[in-house]
Amino acid sequence: RKRFQNAAQVILHNERHKHDRDHTDIKILLDKADAEPAEDKDWDAWIEHQSKQMNEEYRLYHSLKQRDFGGNHTDDLHQKFRQLQEWNNVTWFNYWPMLGARTEYYFRYEGTQTIPPCHGKRIPSSRRNTNHWRVMKDPIRIHPRQLEELKRLLADRIAPRGSLVNECGNDTAAKVKRDPTDPQTILAVDTARPLMYTSKHHFKTFCECKDWQSKWAEDREWCSIQNINDRFYEQPYNFETNGF
Repeated sequence: RKRFQNAAQVILHNERHKHDRDHTDIKILLDKADAEPAEDKDWDAWIEHQSKQMNEEYRLYHSLKQRDFGGNHTDDLHQKFRQLQEWNNVTWFNYWPMLGARTEYYFRYEGTQTIPPCHGKRIPSSRRNTNHWRVMKDPIRIHPRQLEELKRLLADRIAPRGSLVNECGNDTAAKVKRDPTDPQTILAVDTARPLMYTSKHHFKTFCECKDWQSKWAEDREWCSIQNINDRFYEQPYNFETNGF
């Protein structure tokens, strides 16, 4: 009996064999815990606490930068700050990415999945066979060194043992540009898909200030900008920026 490591392999297997005479789709069953209600938590108080803590960390980082490192972002500064915050031992929490963005607002649309076969046959007047995408209004800010590490991981990805595609071989969807004189040096990694047109079938919308009041103080301050053009185009994020 064939074994699968993840849902992506099941989807790919079903797509590859859907025209086989003796094929029966393999179904994905969720654990009972996945269908249980979300954790009962005072989210207002929790977000207020996290916001204050992150502001304190931000002030500490910039205080160290000005006092001990001449106002420069350096690896030594990053390491010192990491040690002070004990970031070498952090318990993972599913909402960390949302904390990094510090916003509740998002763009929503119906689209394809990011793994083959990428999409199923669209059913008219239905949202079946699509993914429900939510893209947070604000990006997560990261250190340049983190960006370089992400590039390296994408460029040098090796397909795991048991993979249906390129098992134990190089398997990246990125366009990788390397130094011709030193192939180990990565010059650029591009994972962007071409811009695509949208249609009514994407059911796109932008959930923002007019829809509900955010628990994040940063969101509420952003919503206080009365001029829509300024809010959407001149200051689209909850932090200082020169536009997009």
